Amino acid sequence: TGRKIQGIITALEDVEQFEAVDTNIQIKAYLGECKTTLKRMIQNVNVKASSLSILENVSDLTFAWGTLLDYLDVFHVLIRKDPSAVVLLRSTVLKAASILDVPLVRIVAINSPDATSVAQYYSTQLVDFVRKVLGVIPKSVFEVLHEIVDIQTNKMVPVPIQLESQHLKDYAQLDLRFRLASLTHQTSVFTEGILLMEKTLVGVIQVDPRQILEEGLRRELVRRIADAFHRCLQFRTLSVEEISTALERLAATLDGLKNSIQYIQDYIDMPGLKIYQQEIARVINYNTEQEANRYLKKKTFDASSQFQSMTIPIPRFPPQDKDPSSSTTFMGRILYALLVLTDASNTVYVPECSGWLRHPAPDQKKGQTVEVCGIHTFSLLEKSMGVIGMRGLDRLLGFRTVYDLTTFLRSYDKDTATLRPWIETFRDKLSPDYHSPLAGMKVYMEGMKQLDPL
Repeated sequence: TGRKIQGIITALEDVEQFEAVDTNIQIKAYLGECKTTLKRMIQNVNVKASSLSILENVSDLTFAWGTLLDYLDVFHVLIRKDPSAVVLLRSTVLKAASILDVPLVRIVAINSPDATSVAQYYSTQLVDFVRKVLGVIPKSVFEVLHEIVDIQTNKMVPVPIQLESQHLKDYAQLDLRFRLASLTHQTSVFTEGILLMEKTLVGVIQVDPRQILEEGLRRELVRRIADAFHRCLQFRTLSVEEISTALERLAATLDGLKNSIQYIQDYIDMPGLKIYQQEIARVINYNTEQEANRYLKKKTFDASSQFQSMTIPIPRFPPQDKDPSSSTTFMGRILYALLVLTDASNTVYVPECSGWLRHPAPDQKKGQTVEVCGIHTFSLLEKSMGVIGMRGLDRLLGFRTVYDLTTFLRSYDKDTATLRPWIETFRDKLSPDYHSPLAGMKVYMEGMKQLDPL
C-alpha cells in the first residue's frame, strides 16, 4: 500500500509539470493538498501494532475521571478567549471514552446482558460533562445579546422614512452600528466554534454539537424567562399602580429576550423565535400545573410532569417572603392579584365599561368612581404573558371555582347535619303540594262521589 501511494505522489508531481496545470494556481493548490494527505496516509500505514498498543496505554484517561470537573473553569476560560478551541475538545472526549473500559471489562468478559445498560449510564455521564463544558457558550451568547438589545432599544435612534441630507450624519450613528456589528460577529464566532466540532461517538451515545448548542441556548433562555417571571411578578401592596407597573416591566423584559433571540437566529442558523415561543409556553404551563396542585387531590410532581425536562430543566424558586397569597409560583401570585382587584366587597362590574369600578374614598369627590381592572389591565396581561398565560389563568380560575364550591358544600353539609330533620320538616310545611291537572281532576271526582254516592 505504501508503494502504491508513493507511485500516486510521483504521478501527481509529473502532472504538475504540464503547462496547463503549472499556470493554474487553483489546480496546483489542490494537487499540493492531495500530496500532503497521501504522505500522511503513508505515515499511518507504517504504524506498527506495537506502537498502537503503546499509544493506547499512553492516551488512557481513566485515571482523570475524578479530576475532570476540577478543570471545568479552565475549559470555560479557554473557550471564552478562543471559541475555536472547542474543536480541541473532541480529542479530549475521545480520550475520556476510555473511562468506559474499566467498568465494562469484567461485564463484557462474562457476556453479561447488563453491558448495554452500564455502557449507557457511563456514556450519559460523559455527555453531561461535555454539556457542562460547552454550557459556557450559550451564557456568553446571551451576555452579548443583552448588550445588543440595550443598543437597539435604548441607544439607537430610529431612522425616519424621510429626512434631509444634512441630518443623515446624525441618524447614521456609525459608532453604535460598528459596536453592534462587532457584537454580532462575536456571537457568530462563539456558535461557529461549537459547530466546527464534528459528531463524536462517546461510548454508545453520539454527541451532536448542533444539538448540544440548541439545548444550551434553550436552557439559558428558560432560566432567564423563569427568572423574569419570578422577579417581576412580586407584589406587596397589591395596588392598581403596582400591578400595572409589574406587568409593564415584565413585558419589556420578555420583549427584549424575544427580540435578541430573533435578531441572532440568522447568525446561528437556528429558529430563534420558534425556540422562544416553545420555551415560554413550557414555563407558563409548568407553573400553571404546579399551582393547580393546590386544588387537586392527585398532585403532579416533576417526575410525572410533561413540561419538565432533565436536559432543559425549568428552575423552581422559593416562595416570596411575606407573600399575602401564599402562592408557590408566579401564576398563583398574579391570580391572587386579579382576585383582589375584582373583589366583590369593594368593586362592581359595569358591563358598559367592560371593567370593575370601585366606589370613591371619603376624601374624593362624590360620585367619582375609579376603574381598578378593565381593558387596560387585560391588555397588559396579554402583552406580558401572551395567550398561553391567559389560558393558564383561565384554567386556574376554573380549578379555584370548583375548589371553593366544594369546600362550601362540605362545610355547609357539616354545619347543618344536626339541623337537617328540622330543615326538611320546615321545608315540607312551607312548600305547597303540587298536583298535575289530571291528578287534580281525579281528586275532585273522588270528592264528589263521597258527597253523592248515587
